[in-house]
Amino acid sequence: MDDARAEGPGEGGELAGRTDLPEPSLQLAADAGVVQAVYLLGLRLRQQGAHQEADSRFLRTTRTDSPGEPHLLGMLFYRDGDHAEAEVWWQRAAEAGHARAAFLLGSVLKERGEFATAEIWLRRAADSGDAEAAANLGVVFRDQGELREAESWFRRSAEAGSSVGEVVLGLLLKQRGELEEAESLFRRAAEAGNADAANNLGNLLHNRGEVGEAETWFRRGAEAGNPLAAGNLEALRRQYRWRLWWHRRRWKKTG
Repeated sequence: MDDARAEGPGEGGELAGRTDLPEPSLQLAADAGVVQAVYLLGLRLRQQGAHQEADSRFLRTTRTDSPGEPHLLGMLFYRDGDHAEAEVWWQRAAEAGHARAAFLLGSVLKERGEFATAEIWLRRAADSGDAEAAANLGVVFRDQGELREAESWFRRSAEAGSSVGEVVLGLLLKQRGELEEAESLFRRAAEAGNADAANNLGNLLHNRGEVGEAETWFRRGAEAGNPLAAGNLEALRRQYRWRLWWHRRRWKKTG
């Protein structure tokens, strides 16, 4: 059965906002600091050749005293596929002291394998209290073989209530054979709605022979959109159908 995936910048709920505003309303919203409006107006200004004015407006959204969240501009660029531009504005916001921007920047750098730079930004975010950043910083150390340092950051993340931290710590402990604590971490995160944790808990239970409860957690993980849990659930059901067929065939022969 397959285990868990990892982590990354995947926020989207904060990006709500109208994109059909007429020009005067868009201007007013942008002047009021609504990041979605600043983004749309800035793109229009760039199309008109007013790059300096656009960048000036973009820069204001990344300041810590901005009315909106300073990391959102980068997320809008990232959502629309301009990842390089997203990193520019996340870095501006992170340099201004915004922890969430530092987390997002560090996370994309981690995914690219730029561990040294990723560590700088993730550590800055983690030291500011971002529990997900602490988990991702632990992943940076884990992927470089520094397991003791990784565990320290995973524990810090889990103790701060991050389900991501609970999952990655649980996986590390599972690999070491510390199954009781791993199960406790997976179960806590799964009960909080983490689909990766549900899949990992299902795997642990399946390996222990507790197939009924494993199926329950695979189903919960699959319903929450985890493809590994969906695959494990289907594999479990195939095993059940094969065993049922074999028992029926054997019964017919002996009957």
